Amino acid sequence: MRKFALLSGIFIFSLAVVSCGTQKPSDGGDQDQPQAGTNKASTEEVLESQAMQTGDRIYGLIMPPQTVAGATGMALPPMPAGFGMMSAKSMDGRSRWNCSGSTSGNLTDADDDYIPVNGIYEFQCSMNNNMCQMDHYGKVNVKDDNDNDPLSGYNVCTGTISGNQCSREPITMKGSCGNDSGKMERIYDFNLDKNGNVYNFTTFFFEWKFYNPDTATTPVARATIESNNLSFTAQADGDEDIFDNGTWNGQITFSAQGDGGSFQCSINFTNLQISEACAGGAVSGSVRFSCACPPGSTSSQASLEVSFNTCGSGTYSYTACDGSSVSGSF
Repeated sequence: MRKFALLSGIFIFSLAVVSCGTQKPSDGGDQDQPQAGTNKASTEEVLESQAMQTGDRIYGLIMPPQTVAGATGMALPPMPAGFGMMSAKSMDGRSRWNCSGSTSGNLTDADDDYIPVNGIYEFQCSMNNNMCQMDHYGKVNVKDDNDNDPLSGYNVCTGTISGNQCSREPITMKGSCGNDSGKMERIYDFNLDKNGNVYNFTTFFFEWKFYNPDTATTPVARATIESNNLSFTAQADGDEDIFDNGTWNGQITFSAQGDGGSFQCSINFTNLQISEACAGGAVSGSVRFSCACPPGSTSSQASLEVSFNTCGSGTYSYTACDGSSVSGSF
């Protein structure tokens, strides 16, 4: 039962992260938001736009499995500090990054939503300060569904868009942060298609690798997160936070390797409705968490499914690697 209590606590925490962890940063006020250009979307505006930040925040949704790892006896390697969103600002609101690059296509942004008609942005950015030394580079194709309506929708692809396909050319970040001399590499590959109030990640891939100074070619820790059917249907509530009200569907799979071992897990969302009125928690639908069990276990995987009836109440069912199970209501 203690095992279930731990896992259920993990889920409640993860659900809070789904909503609260994806909200717009509030520590910098308006200065953290890009300023619209003269009817054209610049590289900086696109990289700092809500469209680009969404993927990073989905990645942040899965970082809490450090706690999950404690439940399975394995340690998820921690993400080094400083490798956050491209929009990271210094205390005075200025970008920490120095960027150069090239643009092509139609960069017109008549509705000032930082989404051009159909623009391709290739960029090379660097950061070198007392905390971090990093390089960040890649290519992004951003396409507005209707450049006269900021709410019309868009497609964002790491690579180039051809018809309904994305060439999938990952964005790469390399460098180090903090007092240690270890190096980190992160690749980020996604295709986000927003239709009205529905955000569809037709592809989403995030992988990072951590290298010790004496193992420059072989990572000592790595984590991978991916999905090809994740979606969120936003419910307008009068504020600018996208993910505080709405419904999640789809699956996210993730794996990790490090000193504590390795594991593969998945989270399935089925009509999981998140409500700001429920302090960012779920009010209906279900979420299922499962992890592969170690060799020799009675069960091939441990799983926990939680279904919500109203805010803070519902049913659960848990199966452990030793074959034991428990179910009930809360």
